[in-house]
Amino acid sequence: QILDFSHGLRAIGVAPDEKLALFADNSCRWLVADQGIMATGAINVVRGTKSSDEELFQIYSHSESIALVVDSPQFFNRLAESFISRINARFIVLLWGDKSSLNSKAVMDIPVYDYNDITELGRENRNALCYSSELFEQGQQGVFEAIGPEDVATLIYTSGTGGTPKGVMLTHRNLLHQINNLWDIVPAVPGDRFLSMLPPWHAYERSTEYFIFTHGIQQVYTTVKHLKADLQHHQPHYIISVPLVYETLYSSIQRQISASPPARKTVALALIKISLLFMEAKKIYEGTVLSNSPVKPSFIFYMFNYLRARIVAALLWPLHNLAKMLVYKKIHSSIGISKAGISGGGSLPMHVDKFFEVEDWQ
Repeated sequence: QILDFSHGLRAIGVAPDEKLALFADNSCRWLVADQGIMATGAINVVRGTKSSDEELFQIYSHSESIALVVDSPQFFNRLAESFISRINARFIVLLWGDKSSLNSKAVMDIPVYDYNDITELGRENRNALCYSSELFEQGQQGVFEAIGPEDVATLIYTSGTGGTPKGVMLTHRNLLHQINNLWDIVPAVPGDRFLSMLPPWHAYERSTEYFIFTHGIQQVYTTVKHLKADLQHHQPHYIISVPLVYETLYSSIQRQISASPPARKTVALALIKISLLFMEAKKIYEGTVLSNSPVKPSFIFYMFNYLRARIVAALLWPLHNLAKMLVYKKIHSSIGISKAGISGGGSLPMHVDKFFEVEDWQ
């Protein structure tokens, strides 16, 4: 589908280094459009549908985009009067929905293609190139100008909280760096399942989606509204999100514990506290405690802490395992995340980090 989308864009005249505005929310077709645009050697300019019309107009104009790829007819019609009439667009591509639902006045003089139009055109174009006898004799079936690692792949605009959004140019090498290095932190394997809910025009979500795509991992798209139900239904191995989501999950768990009968609540809180102490001791003897002190402790001090942590961990280990069976097993089943939560885009509160660390996913 990515190759078909790319060839479809070539067929309607998109050239390398031209810029296309991709204004849409997270979905499988966003990924196809994003990769398809970059595969032509063109540069995509990304933003979501929740941005204001004026902000989208400023981004489109400043980036010198030549065409527009939009999410849905509803979103396009929202832009029709305040945005479409003010831009120069060579064509418009609709990722989802029916072209007949578009505001006809707004697109009177602009060619409009839906997702199927572009991919079918691309498929025909690819087949024509593959089976062209003239090109076959020259040994040049489907040969295009090479895309270099230092070529600009995308323009990502800042959120605009400090004023007018500023465009950041990212190269193909920039994006590949994330793909090549994320596995050291997230050792996911083919067949693992990721739950994704962040805007793809954020570099954090985008690079993680590329990582998922290149490692044969299944991606499940969700929203804030459907997050709780999708966690239960899909039981993902990983979730990609921001600190606020983990804080919300933590608060929800605490409310459930507080609503329990007094005896069960007391036992649960006591076991959680013991597990937190166990993990602190474990980090000390494993040497994984983060410290702000630039001074390296003496060997005697280090050995004292190591032995003390070993003894504390050994004493707490049976109760920690009891906590995993009686408390964290239920938390696991209610949340549904089995391997790890990936948090980015802000600072994760320490108490939330420590709480989920005890669950054996971090």
